[in-house]
Amino acid sequence: MANLKTASRISTVLKRDVEAWITLLSDDLALSPATVNSHLASLSKFCSWVDARRHDLLACVNPSSGVRELPLPALEPRALSPAQQVGLRPAPALSRAQGQAL
Repeated sequence: MANLKTASRISTVLKRDVEAWITLLSDDLALSPATVNSHLASLSKFCSWVDARRHDLLACVNPSSGVRELPLPALEPRALSPAQQVGLRPAPALSRAQGQAL
């Protein structure tokens, strides 16, 4: 019986429901765009999985198809600090026989 209830809920999901969910995640819950896009990708994969197994179950092929991902902010160039750069310099080679720096 539980499977029928779950199946009937999945079958009623439409694109507008997914769009409303995306708005809830981004605006009401204030999740980052990358997190919201990750949730959308997971939902899309799940809907594709359901459709592959029960083609008749979803009201439309994939309710998340056509829903645009949120734009991500531009990445800012970053550089290592001088202290970090020093940490990247190779250590002096050690002589295996003596265990000392060459």
